[in-house]
Amino acid sequence: MNVITERERNRTLEQEYSAGNFSKSIVNNKKERIEWIDFCKGIAIICVVLGHSITKMGDSRIERIINLCIYSFHMPLFFMISGFNLNVKKNFELFIKSKIKNILLPAYLLGFILYVYKIVWYTFEENRGKLDELLNVRNFAKTLFWTRGSCINELWFLPCLFVALVIAYWILNFHNKIIQLILSLFCFLLGDLWGKYIYMPSPLYADVALCGVIFIVGGNIFIKKLIELDSKKILQLILITFICFSMGNALQLYFKFGKVNFSSIQMGNIITFFLNAINGSMLVIGVSKICEKNRVINYIGKNTLVIYGVHYIFLEISCYIHEMYGMNNGIINSIMCTVVIMIFSLCIVKIVEKIENGLGRFNL
Repeated sequence: MNVITERERNRTLEQEYSAGNFSKSIVNNKKERIEWIDFCKGIAIICVVLGHSITKMGDSRIERIINLCIYSFHMPLFFMISGFNLNVKKNFELFIKSKIKNILLPAYLLGFILYVYKIVWYTFEENRGKLDELLNVRNFAKTLFWTRGSCINELWFLPCLFVALVIAYWILNFHNKIIQLILSLFCFLLGDLWGKYIYMPSPLYADVALCGVIFIVGGNIFIKKLIELDSKKILQLILITFICFSMGNALQLYFKFGKVNFSSIQMGNIITFFLNAINGSMLVIGVSKICEKNRVINYIGKNTLVIYGVHYIFLEISCYIHEMYGMNNGIINSIMCTVVIMIFSLCIVKIVEKIENGLGRFNL
């Protein structure tokens, strides 16, 4: 009898990813998962929550440095992982339907929940100004089409990812990798110019999506090469990318290139931005390939969509409690806030799982 180890199974799945045949890997009617991808996504979403906690609560120099490092790579990392998962061999009609079902519809559902929460919260706070902003017809239209100034811009990444994946799908159908990279670089430059100089609303954060395409294409091309490396070479990669990432952020701080914020197309210095985004992402991917399996982080990684969708609500409540009791700002408080947010977000994940299981039993 053949015994297949966990690592061998993951290697087989990786090969199917590379061949574009992942949709054929079905066990118990669910897609098989590659564990290092879940680990990688788990680290990425923890960085997102920590970054937002520091932004809301942190004011010390060490927190600003940590936030600079986090913001320099965490969203490019999500784009790169999405690029690795992207199957361009799928028929476009099936592709677009799957992305609407798995990204756009959940985005609007989570957006609706966040919108209702804000109405309730501002009513509780008796914040008439914020309520008027939410209920303003023009602002509601911005929210509906997810343009800048949307009342639920905290969830910008989901509609942005949808647009970026659609663009990347067409680019990756060109078989020449040089052409793919040139087209994706053109998209980045177009998105950068659109976001900074063309004062025209872009639905679904299309300007930011154009900037994200290059990371999706890069992830699709290069991560598939990276996973073929043996453990020794991956350890070397981790060391090199750690040194380069540290040096890149040191340069960013020393020369005061400005903060990085992907959602508003703030890149600071474009050279250090790309260096930090690539090295930071490769560092996390390398660590994920080595560690691969951690029950908590992998579970978090499997549920990034729900965590991303609800964490802002728990962040706002945490900030309110923080201010109400006059707690001191500091990195310890930001970390504790992140832990609390993750715990409550995972509780929501469990509730969602129970609802899904209940609907499954009734074949709904």
